[in-house]
Amino acid sequence: MNRQLAAYGIRFWHGDIRSASDLESLPSADWVIDAAALPSVLAGLDNRSSSRQLVEHNLFGTVNILEYCRRSNAGFILLSTSRVYAIRPLSELPLDIAGKRFAPRFSKIEIPGISSAGVSEEFSTAAPVSLYGATKLASEALALKYADSFGIPVWINRCGVLAGAGQFGTAEQGIFSFWLHAWRSRRSLRYIVAAAIQLGAREFLTFEINQLARLSLPADLRSTVRNSLSSGRLQ
Repeated sequence: MNRQLAAYGIRFWHGDIRSASDLESLPSADWVIDAAALPSVLAGLDNRSSSRQLVEHNLFGTVNILEYCRRSNAGFILLSTSRVYAIRPLSELPLDIAGKRFAPRFSKIEIPGISSAGVSEEFSTAAPVSLYGATKLASEALALKYADSFGIPVWINRCGVLAGAGQFGTAEQGIFSFWLHAWRSRRSLRYIVAAAIQLGAREFLTFEINQLARLSLPADLRSTVRNSLSSGRLQ
């Protein structure tokens, strides 16, 4: 990864955002993109990381970066998550089957923040959210307060599933990248869903994996992915 970054003229420093002293030795910057986190919605619950580690990475790490931005007068971009939205009202949205996909039944939805354009910032962020979502929501609040108190520019992007070249094929980086890398290494690909969900699963997987293959794989493997999907043999 370091060599790939260097090829684009990007300098690399190895450090730990949980350690404030690691950031003190960095040169000044105009903008900082905070993309460092334990990104899995199961983080703190899956025995791969503790809840303490999750808070240290996702929240305390953001505090250290914000302090760096304050000292350097640098702008701050936080890559947050759609997981900050409240779980219960999302899970209770009424749905219709529209062709081969699910669609919200908008005529029955009266809560703010949900429309045909998707979920907006007006949607509830009230607890409970996941532990991961809670750390990101707290980071958002801190970032906005730093902007208000110290005058540093702050932008917050609530990302959904990210996919593209440069990912390592782990599930927490996005299930579509995980599936694609698993297929490339000839591992078995399976998903377990209720019968009704299968209406939308194949159409969604076909579009997403085709797009991801275009970004992540050489041309000869891209056509193999497309042919496997069209014949139903991607397994």
